Amino acid sequence: MDCKVIIYKIFNENQQYIGSTKNYNSRKSDHKCRKDCSSNIIIEKGNWDMKILEECTQENRYQREQYYIDNLENVVNTRNALWDRKKNHEKNKEKHNKQSRDYKINNMDSVKLYNKSRLDWKNSWCGDYRYTGNLLRIDVNLFC
Repeated sequence: MDCKVIIYKIFNENQQYIGSTKNYNSRKSDHKCRKDCSSNIIIEKGNWDMKILEECTQENRYQREQYYIDNLENVVNTRNALWDRKKNHEKNKEKHNKQSRDYKINNMDSVKLYNKSRLDWKNSWCGDYRYTGNLLRIDVNLFC
């Protein structure tokens, strides 16, 4: 069984961005947060919307995405959808891993500080067992 993929567009009155995803709702949120995507050309102007164009299979995902990029007007996509991401990733995997290791070694203090701040933030609200466990032990008579 092949997973369904959604081809979508983000648009305003005069520009559009074409994309594809397996999880439409998550991708919509992701577009609002990411700053390195060409969809931000539209999102930053405000008054934008997102619309599903079609559902397809994983096998023809990038062909269908490229079809819309080629046939709709005022598309802001800067990357070719048919570019083989997986092949490129495998080709450069060792290079990227080495760059990541080198960065961590050369910037160990800032990496540790960043990881600590992420953990502190996560523990402050994500249902850390140290906090939620204490809530179960509160005497309800205190509130009466």
